Amino acid sequence: MNDSTLRKMKNEAKAVTAQYTLPRFYRDCSSELNFCSRSFFDHPDLLRLQGDVIPFLYDDASYGVYHAKKSAIEAGAIILHEAPENDIAHHRHLAYLAQFSGLLHGTCRLEQEHGEKGAEVALMVLKEYEISDEDRDLVAFAIRDHRPFEPRLPAPNKDAEIIANALYDAVNFRWGLDLYSTTLWEFSDYNELEFDEALALFEKSGEIIKKLDDTFRSSTGKLYGPEFLEIGTKLVTEIPAHLNEKKRDILSL
Repeated sequence: MNDSTLRKMKNEAKAVTAQYTLPRFYRDCSSELNFCSRSFFDHPDLLRLQGDVIPFLYDDASYGVYHAKKSAIEAGAIILHEAPENDIAHHRHLAYLAQFSGLLHGTCRLEQEHGEKGAEVALMVLKEYEISDEDRDLVAFAIRDHRPFEPRLPAPNKDAEIIANALYDAVNFRWGLDLYSTTLWEFSDYNELEFDEALALFEKSGEIIKKLDDTFRSSTGKLYGPEFLEIGTKLVTEIPAHLNEKKRDILSL
């Protein structure tokens, strides 16, 4: 479709998503999200990594900077939300590593065995950073273990499990409002889909959401994740119905 049609479809979709209140996660975890957002935009290592990782990301294919940023910040927030009061400093460090994994997890998303290859890229990139080998391995494991609908890998230790769980859940939070306001339209643009082809993506995404429903891993993900998917499930039908009503206007020059 041409740029004008795509822009109209995206704007109409955003008009539908704008009617929804943000999931409760953003209210209940606001302090953790604010902390991780400040870290994401202020920490020298995370700022450096944002620059280093851009060449590996696929903005046009919907696995780009926006997706990585949201996944990184929210993975860190999930860890902080579950941090014991007597171990805050350590969990802040794990949240810092989770943000590394969030930025790096989509670098090989368009390849087969993208988790394994993404972990290899992470180790290569982080070799130039002044972090321990153990921390590099924790980041790589989280990326390697991001395997929807596949058996999990055995975590080498508790810290690895915490980071992997947080990354997995934060990425799956994207199947709510983010998918239908941003991601799906980037994918449609990248693949040069026509109007009806773009609408067909909604049914496919709905099938994936059903499979994700009981796969959240962390306590925070299990508590808040279903609301993201519930919103996504509603939008699967609401947005196509709205777009079909507006089809004549959307396709007009």
